[in-house]
Amino acid sequence: MHTPIRILWVTFDFPPRMSSGAYRPIKVYKYLDPAVCQIDFVTHGESRRFAGATLDESLLREVPRPPRVFRVLTPIPHDVLPALAKRLRGRRPAGSRVSAPPNNATGTSETAAHGGDPSKGGLYRRFAMSAYFPDHLMLWGFLAALRCAWLQLRYGYDVIYTTSFPESAHLSGRLLRWLGVPWVVDYRYGGPLWIKSVVGFRKTAARDARDLAFQRNVLRHADCVVTQSEPIRADLARAFGLDAGAMHVVPSAFDEADFDGAEARPVPFEKAQGEVHVLHVGVMEGVGSQDLQRLVDALNRLDAGVAARGHRLVVHAVGSDLFDGAGNPFGMRFEYRHHGTVVHHDLPRYLLAADAFLLSTITAAAGNDAIRGFIPSKLWEYLGARRPVLMVGPKDPVWPVLEQQHVGVDLGEAADATVSPDAFLDAVRTVPQSKADVSQFTWQARAASLQRIFSSLHRSRAVAPEGAPIG
Repeated sequence: MHTPIRILWVTFDFPPRMSSGAYRPIKVYKYLDPAVCQIDFVTHGESRRFAGATLDESLLREVPRPPRVFRVLTPIPHDVLPALAKRLRGRRPAGSRVSAPPNNATGTSETAAHGGDPSKGGLYRRFAMSAYFPDHLMLWGFLAALRCAWLQLRYGYDVIYTTSFPESAHLSGRLLRWLGVPWVVDYRYGGPLWIKSVVGFRKTAARDARDLAFQRNVLRHADCVVTQSEPIRADLARAFGLDAGAMHVVPSAFDEADFDGAEARPVPFEKAQGEVHVLHVGVMEGVGSQDLQRLVDALNRLDAGVAARGHRLVVHAVGSDLFDGAGNPFGMRFEYRHHGTVVHHDLPRYLLAADAFLLSTITAAAGNDAIRGFIPSKLWEYLGARRPVLMVGPKDPVWPVLEQQHVGVDLGEAADATVSPDAFLDAVRTVPQSKADVSQFTWQARAASLQRIFSSLHRSRAVAPEGAPIG
């Protein structure tokens, strides 16, 4: 090929706003060969929702060639209408109330703002079920699709790549596929197969069926489907009658360059003699209060075990305050330190200062038993730092990777396993010195996988599935 493949990548999450989905597009872009692939991005624009969002400008600064980014107007009715509904409720007679969901970033909390059960209905719930399609970001999705059509007419792309969350991102792919552009669909999660609520309201059967029909349409019209894990690939194939062998698994990853020089930077927290420091990064999605209680109980048992051997357990949280440290509602007996939000550039300092990591794959609080194959993106950062990983929750597909790398310490499906303090302390001592090859988990390797997909689509031939296990 004498000219680069022109790719239009539609993603709601994108730097500088920090979010779990912002790393995939910019890190892949960083490592794609510019002589082979040329990418433009379409993402969200200004919105009152993100007025106070944490920004990480370093993610865009670190790429050698600044990408061309088109930011689309992002009106979100859900950020305005609940307040109007609340005002309307105040004007209605007692006993005539209008349900309103919480105004949060994900729209997935269980309880409406007025303290009732969203499943009990109400005017706003009925409106949301009918109007917010494919999701509550549909206005951005439609505007992005129109922008993509205009960009296609102006620049002429060879491939369009759309990734969800949200499902509205796939509207652009559906439109450009109709215009004849090969389409790659990336499901970082299970989509409507997993998501059973709309802005905090449990979906009706009719709404769930409509969302699944949309997902089926997306998957069947795409030229290539990419998922994050083998179980997600298998479930999508089973649920929608697809050929799993024609789908690709390209998980997230870590960037080796992020760790360059990190050990020479100041240590972010004090470490006294005999202390063992365990670190958790980000949030624990799908973990409820009962799960947290069991996890604290397990860490208390481990703390008692290492204390009997002359050590002291210290647990750190970067990002979310996991255990509500100030109130200590779960009865922590170990020391707990919450560090707040840390930009990605500073994260390796925390990773390398820790002695072990904490990882949860529990998704029970999401309210859907169909969730399988969930891989927290922090897994790959943990592997890049080469420390033992205390894991709690369903094993597949994370535990086989930890076992392969000899870094896993099993806390059980529900933090019910008894961890040997001696085995844990031995892992803390030996794992950092191991020389395991983690190059297969890097963004450079993932970018190479996607580049092969783009190249084969450009040549108008079937994409041969790699068939390799995750990682």
